[in-house]
Amino acid sequence: MGTVGYCLEDEWGLKPDTMFCFDLEVPAEFTPHPRDGEAESFSLLPVVEVARLVRDTDEFKFNVNLIVIDFLLRHGLLDPDRDPGYAALAQGLRRGW
Repeated sequence: MGTVGYCLEDEWGLKPDTMFCFDLEVPAEFTPHPRDGEAESFSLLPVVEVARLVRDTDEFKFNVNLIVIDFLLRHGLLDPDRDPGYAALAQGLRRGW
């Protein structure tokens, strides 16, 4: 489990938020179906491709990017010796509001 803290500014002002991140392993044949209106669809992608999409595109909502970065950090898929922004990412996700 991990936590991600961030602050969003909208028309009502600043909104601090904390998201709790859980890893859920499912069988390979499991197919999730969106039911809450939050997601349009789901796709199975290699983690390297997801990391690239977060790094290079705006494919995901900003707070989804934060969850993916948290996952990459917690599972050692980002490396402080190889990834120059490692410390800033780790520090930025753990800010308390």
